[in-house]
Amino acid sequence: MNFSFERDSAAGNSAGTLLQSSVKVNELFRGALGRAARRIGHHKTKKEAVTTALSEYIAHRKRLEILDLFGTVDFDPAYDYQAERRKKR
Repeated sequence: MNFSFERDSAAGNSAGTLLQSSVKVNELFRGALGRAARRIGHHKTKKEAVTTALSEYIAHRKRLEILDLFGTVDFDPAYDYQAERRKKR
């Protein structure tokens, strides 16, 4: 399955655009996608499935942003982590 959402740039963030988006999401979740999401996630309601999907999507995107940082941090070669562990607090 391949799904895509397009934003109507002419309408901006008007209530009509939000309503149209809501209708599209509702149409998707009435079909096989919604049934599969609710079955696999053991969700009782469509709202619960959508909320979980959005939360997981956001967490995934944040992890991707963190992965982009790998290799960009310069460490001090003189830093002795073992000496820091030996210090009494």
